[in-house]
Amino acid sequence: CPPGSVDPCLSQVSTDGFGNADNRYAWSMTPFGSALFVGTLETLTSGGGDAELDRGSAARAAMGEGAEIFRYDGSSWARVVAGGFGDVANEGVRNLVVSGGAIHAGTLNATTGGEVWRSADGVEWTQINADGFGDPANSSVRGMTEWRGQLWVGTV
Repeated sequence: CPPGSVDPCLSQVSTDGFGNADNRYAWSMTPFGSALFVGTLETLTSGGGDAELDRGSAARAAMGEGAEIFRYDGSSWARVVAGGFGDVANEGVRNLVVSGGAIHAGTLNATTGGEVWRSADGVEWTQINADGFGDPANSSVRGMTEWRGQLWVGTV
């Protein structure tokens, strides 16, 4: 470590925003298998006042690229989810949780409601709930954990 630095030494292992300036946050992360998974929150920052658009507006969703998930194997990053799981209104992956031998991702989607996605290998993903659990007002998966062998999900 350089003199006066914090021990252990920390160093950045990814590019800013994973190469996308609209990936403003590494919003969630968890180890799964032999890799680290990171989910992003996309906030529009470029040109024309995009950042001023209301969350969940059709215009905003049309301009966004959607949330992403990246996998780090200790030496390199791979994007395993792009385009908000096929819905750019999935702005962020707020939760990543391992449960039942699979990794689960919970999204923020102010248009149709938060979604929960499951993957046994971290590459192929399947949605396991109805958007917003049947109510678009359930816009974000805010809490998610495994307890007593079941996946528990809280929304806002």
